[in-house]
Amino acid sequence: QTHIMELLTDDALNALSLAVAGSIESKERGPPEGFQPKQHIPRSEYRKQLKAKAKERRATSETVSLTSEELSAHFASEKLRITENLNKNVDDRSRAGKADEDILSFLETVNTKKNMYTTSSCAGRAIVTQTPGNGYAIDWLYVDHRGDLPGASDLIWNSLSPLLDPNYVSPSVTKSDKSSKAEVDEEGENDNGEGKNGGEIPPIRKEKGVEVWLKMEPPIVAIACASIETAQSLLDLARGEASLKNCSIRSTNNGHAMVALVDTHRIEAPLAKDGKLLINREYLDVLLDSAREKLAKGRKRMEAMRKAVESKFENEEVKKEEESK
Repeated sequence: QTHIMELLTDDALNALSLAVAGSIESKERGPPEGFQPKQHIPRSEYRKQLKAKAKERRATSETVSLTSEELSAHFASEKLRITENLNKNVDDRSRAGKADEDILSFLETVNTKKNMYTTSSCAGRAIVTQTPGNGYAIDWLYVDHRGDLPGASDLIWNSLSPLLDPNYVSPSVTKSDKSSKAEVDEEGENDNGEGKNGGEIPPIRKEKGVEVWLKMEPPIVAIACASIETAQSLLDLARGEASLKNCSIRSTNNGHAMVALVDTHRIEAPLAKDGKLLINREYLDVLLDSAREKLAKGRKRMEAMRKAVESKFENEEVKKEEESK
């Protein structure tokens, strides 16, 4: 905080002091009692901090010199640990607590290949989020990873419909560092991400500064590669064979590389703002139909990529089978 204050000009400090004094004199115009706003720094300073952290990571990695045999052993050990966790469905940190069923065949194919394994994935999803404003956490009004989005129109519209009532009053809220959740399980019931049917959909808020958005997010899979060459071959395959144009090497470390396979299809549309509904039921259905279409295209591209990986890359040697022979 001291560093941030030093970056402010005298005029900015004076304006800040007047704003604070004004909020003290009139609590009705100020934020809720006890509210702590997020601290922001200039973008240039933020970039400097990122560069400093990257330099520190490089310096740390350079001090640890590993042989190629040690690197290969470490990669194999990590692959075994992560793939075993995937097969046993343990140590999954996603909201659903498990990998999406529509992406499992892709994960299994990649994990049988030499010099690569998957670390995280999503088959694509549709979500509705509510940003209450005033520093409060995001509410998840709707989440579904299934391509056909069953019952989505009713669930989402029922969440939004209180905004049509002129007498509707938003329930009181308390500040939280966590976001509320509203998942949809395989039977179409709402789930808060901590257990089937374990929570209710957060209430819609009819307040100034609150925004509600519908987003359709494309499939994404993170793949660890044992070498830059393997990562580049994977990228060339994704772009050439599966039309996955939004792919890249996200990071490298000790010769290993992390590749992100991402489709380009997505939707981001505002549904409500400042307590006012911006759409009608018909347009919501149009958005959901488009989301289903784009989710289907994303899954089709991931299947094309799965087939390409299956045919182009060498399978991992299974030592147990060789020893049994």
